[in-house]
Amino acid sequence: MPTNLSHSLHAPRRHSPEQVDALFARQRLQDATGVQIHLALALGACFFAGWSTTFTEWAAGPVLICFLVRMTGQHSILEPLAFDRVLRLLLAWGAWVGLSVLWSQGRRDGSHAWLNDVQSLRFLPMALILWPVMDRRNWLIVALLAGIACGQFSQIIHLAAIISHSTWQPYHRMPGRVSGWWDPVVGGDVLCAGLGLWLGAAIFASAAGARWVGTIGSLATLGCIALTGTRGAWIGAALLLLIAGGIGLWRVRPRGRVLWPWAISMLAAGMIASAGGYLLLQSKDAANRPDIAARLHQGIEEVRGAFGPDGYRSDTGLRIAMWRWGLGAFRTHPLLGVGAGGFQPWVQSQTSETAAALDVPAGAIPHVHSHAHSWFIHTGATLGIIGIVLLVALTSCAIVGGFLHRPLSAARGAAAALTANQQRAPWWHDAFLAGPALGLIGLACAGLFDSITINQQTAYIFYLLVALCLPSRPREDA
Repeated sequence: MPTNLSHSLHAPRRHSPEQVDALFARQRLQDATGVQIHLALALGACFFAGWSTTFTEWAAGPVLICFLVRMTGQHSILEPLAFDRVLRLLLAWGAWVGLSVLWSQGRRDGSHAWLNDVQSLRFLPMALILWPVMDRRNWLIVALLAGIACGQFSQIIHLAAIISHSTWQPYHRMPGRVSGWWDPVVGGDVLCAGLGLWLGAAIFASAAGARWVGTIGSLATLGCIALTGTRGAWIGAALLLLIAGGIGLWRVRPRGRVLWPWAISMLAAGMIASAGGYLLLQSKDAANRPDIAARLHQGIEEVRGAFGPDGYRSDTGLRIAMWRWGLGAFRTHPLLGVGAGGFQPWVQSQTSETAAALDVPAGAIPHVHSHAHSWFIHTGATLGIIGIVLLVALTSCAIVGGFLHRPLSAARGAAAALTANQQRAPWWHDAFLAGPALGLIGLACAGLFDSITINQQTAYIFYLLVALCLPSRPREDA
């Protein structure tokens, strides 16, 4: 098929998959050094996504500069994105969040609270920045997993310091929260995304060796999720396991290839839950109750009392109160919401009479956080029906795009080329291809209990995973 690759300015044109591959091949020929530098910096941006806040803040800076410099001469590589449905939804989402500042209570009261919701949009351009090296998507996913694994290693150091009763404590957290350099809630969210990345290999990889690697990674991540003490992440991980198993049974043949890694992961999750329940039942004395069991017991008790007159005074009770206030904001402003960053200012402007009319706890008004502690409730409260539709459409289309699979490119890599002996591709060539889609599902499950696009680290990983799921991407390269 003839392909027009001229540099002349023109209206964007649709590209076939073969034409997209040709664009990337030309880029490698014309700017081989620039591609290698771009790839190295992109790998760093993915790797440091799993690190602490400071690293996450600056992770994309170097690759952004490289992108801006390179696109002065290689801008044609971006042309296929003009018709990418996920990128269009991503831009629509960002535009709606920004536009909602116009009616935000957090702008009208002069508090600048709107910045809480808008600032994470600085990570939205990752879809553009990573695109020129998307033919090395495998490597980008591995770099992301390696960075999250470093965070898990920090949890091991944290746990070792606690067990040894060392006077040197590298991370100071509440009892029962072994989260390493992450905040416990953020760590639980990040690890749910990491669990999805590992499950992608455990369930969807074609080679048995890759499925073993994915299963071991999934088991390790489940243990680390348990250590964070983040109950929302516990529930999110359980939901992710069920969803991932269901998708695997639907898409993978023979089904037996899915059953054993999924069964092992489910068994491990069941053992962790059973161990926590056993410790909870065996230890009647709250002072001597093991940390994880104490977190479980505390959550049960707080849920039981959450709807009482002072239920909002507990951690879980306050979260439920914020969910109720978020639903109240949605009921009163269903179409547009109260605007980005407007949740806390709107709640604090309400009266006891308004609270009674909405059937929400008035006593929680001074204590609400800047977000509703639920991605979907907060989005409905601040961005209304339009925001919810955009968020669900963006996430769903990105997940579907992440499951699209084009065979490994034969343009590079001796192992990928078909020879007279029909040489097989390396065992890892498709190990992590479905990982970003399941990682997004993991974030969505964890997002039932936290606002993913508000917290800096989870927002970064969200936009990174969306970038890795663009359906217009080229073939995977060796």
